[in-house]
Order: sequence, then structure tokens, then C-alpha cells
Amino acid sequence: MSKDITIKIDLSAPVTIASAKDALWRFIGWWGCEVLELLPKAWNERLRARSTRFSLIVTGNGWSLECPEGTTIALDQRVPPLELREELSRRAPDSLRRGINVVIPQKNLLFRRQNFPHAAAAKLQQVIRLQLDRLSPFRGDDVQFFYWILADESSISQTGSPREGNIAVEIAILPKRQLTDIESSVRALGLTPRIFRVADCPASFAPVGLPWTKHTQRRAMISAFGASFIAAAMILSPNLRTLEIAELHAQIASVRPLVERAQAERSELSHYQLPAQAVSADRAAAFDLLLDLTKRLPDSISVSRLQVRGQDVIIEGRSTTLVDVRTLITRSPVLIDVRSTTMAPLADRFSLTAKLKPGISGDH
Repeated sequence: MSKDITIKIDLSAPVTIASAKDALWRFIGWWGCEVLELLPKAWNERLRARSTRFSLIVTGNGWSLECPEGTTIALDQRVPPLELREELSRRAPDSLRRGINVVIPQKNLLFRRQNFPHAAAAKLQQVIRLQLDRLSPFRGDDVQFFYWILADESSISQTGSPREGNIAVEIAILPKRQLTDIESSVRALGLTPRIFRVADCPASFAPVGLPWTKHTQRRAMISAFGASFIAAAMILSPNLRTLEIAELHAQIASVRPLVERAQAERSELSHYQLPAQAVSADRAAAFDLLLDLTKRLPDSISVSRLQVRGQDVIIEGRSTTLVDVRTLITRSPVLIDVRSTTMAPLADRFSLTAKLKPGISGDH
């Protein structure tokens, strides 16, 4: 580790949002320094160079821009801001793309030292805000203030004598109008103030406008759009998946009747089987017999079996009317020797045997 850290925990001290935030930022700053020390030297120097900001020193004699590399650019206030901006774009272009720290002199501020009881430490900022009208000649709404507790916890009165049980607080008061004028002059140069610091003093003030340059705003906007698209994708993905599944179900439901109809027709067609001769090279006799039976038999007679084995023919079927099927088939010019194999030829079912006429042959 680069250095040791000592943590002092005072269980009797009041915990406020401001104190917790200050402690958190101090810890983050210390942890960041420790992480930087663990990085390679080249990375460490590069990150430190990027984290170091430009500083604009505002004095009564003139302004000057201090660059991270140590150089100083003097800015003559008698020169028009447009010419100063062009000079900055040539000599320090990064200052126009990054936020800068503005250092203002102490003479622009009003300092007051005030004593407060320990009971007010939890809400010290609110207490000071209520007393701004009394502490400065300006209205409380027209100023910004910054305060810090003096190192000696035993407060010192205005006469120099200590007061036990009080907190000594130093208050820096800056009129908003003066801050706005300085910020307007800084932005006219193309620079974007990130924070206003007071020379040789811990006081600092936030700018009135956005502390982001246009370059930073564009990057933030792109990042926000990217984060929004990712969040929208994460939120809408389940709904889109549900809609897609519902659409697939609807498509399946619309196709299901067609599939069921095709399956039914296939099942029905599977009951119809042609004799073996229908798929053999010598299939003329089988087709002639099939065509003859189709023309000769009425619609009330259905043939369920037609088998040709050489010259032997077997015909089985069913009749819904009392018709002498044997007589009808005997008249066929393709068959001879038609015989019934059932005891009741006029029943609803029939079974006949016959032979093909000489000259007509079939294979199994």
C-alpha cells in the first residue's frame, strides 16, 4: 500500500447526510489513490494526467490558465473573448473539451466566523442558511455560502476567549450576481467551469449553469441513449417473447384443420389398395378388370378386396341393396367361371372367385 490510513470512529458524534457524504467521498478518494498505485507506471501516469484538470486563476491584474503539464497561458481581458478562444484552441485545445476549475480571489467573498452549539451540528447547514440575512448585508436568497468547522473544537469567541461546548465555524459568503458575472465571462472564452474554488481557502462553489462541456454532454447523451436501449430491451424482451409465442400458437391453430384434413384423407386413401398387377410390368389385365367392375357394379356395391393371383381372381365386398352380385360379375367379358364362396349370395356381404379369360394373365 502507498500509505497507511487511520480511521477514527466517534460514536457520540451526530451522523448527518453531509457528514456521511463527505466520509464516503474521502474513502473513495483514498481507495482510488491506492488502486492507482497498483497499476503499471505508464497507466498510472496516463490516468493521473487525464484526471488533472485545467485551472483558471482569476485575479484583479488578469486571468491565467494553468495547464496540467505545468505551463501557464496568460489571458488579457482587454482582448475580445473570440480571439482568446482561438488562442486557447491553438495552445490548449483540451481545455475547451474538459471542465476546468476556476480559482477566485478571497477579496470577492465575505468571511464570517460564528459559534454554534453542538446540538446544531446535525443540521448545521440549515441553521447557517437561516442566519444569512444577519451575517451579510445581502439577502439570504441572493448569496451562496460554504462553511467548514475549525480544527479546534473548543470554539473561540470574537474576543478571543474559548467557549466550551460550542463549535467554531468559518463561513464564506459569495453573492450570486458576482458568481454569475464571473461564470459568464469564463463561458464566453469557450471554457466550462466545473467548480469555483477560493484561493488559499477550502471554500468551493458550484457553477450556476451545467458543469459539462458540449463534448461531455454529447458523450453523456450517447451513453444515456445506449442505457435506455439496453433497459428497453431488457423490459420488452419478455413481452415480445410472449407475443411471439402467442403468434406461433395462432399460426398453429390456423394450420391444424388443414393438417387434420390431410391426415384424414391419407387415412382414407390407405384403405384403397390396387392389386399387385397395378404396379407390375404386366398390369393391363388388372386395369381392364378394375375398369370393367367400376362400370358394371352400381354405387350400392363396394368392393373391399380384389386379388389377382395368376389366372385366379378373388372379389369380396358389400352390397347395401338386394342385388345378385354374382350375376352382374358373370356378365364381365374379362372373367369366366364366377362362383360364390358364401352360403347366402344375396346377403349384404359377398365373396366370389373367378378366372381370367384365356389370353389374359396376371402376376402375383
